[in-house]
Amino acid sequence: MKISSRYYWCNGMVGQRFLLLLENHPWVEVKVVAASKRSAGQSYEEAVEGRWKMTSPIPERYKKMMIEDGEDVAVISKQVDFVFCAISLDKEIRRRQKP
Repeated sequence: MKISSRYYWCNGMVGQRFLLLLENHPWVEVKVVAASKRSAGQSYEEAVEGRWKMTSPIPERYKKMMIEDGEDVAVISKQVDFVFCAISLDKEIRRRQKP
């Protein structure tokens, strides 16, 4: 049985690399991809159009996945067992945020 996972901020360069690494992972299946409100509602392929940086093409299994709003944690966390996140956030900013 595979662990269902969610992937936050999946359309940047680090996110793209993570998705390639997880594409054929024996224990993890990416079921949800999430990003900013700007990308939410688009297919993954639309969201990375013209910005795909990897040498391998976008895996077919992710192209049509609809990106969900990364801030909608309550809804998405009910859909998965595990969460990956590829966001760069200043530590000082993070300390000031509410838990």
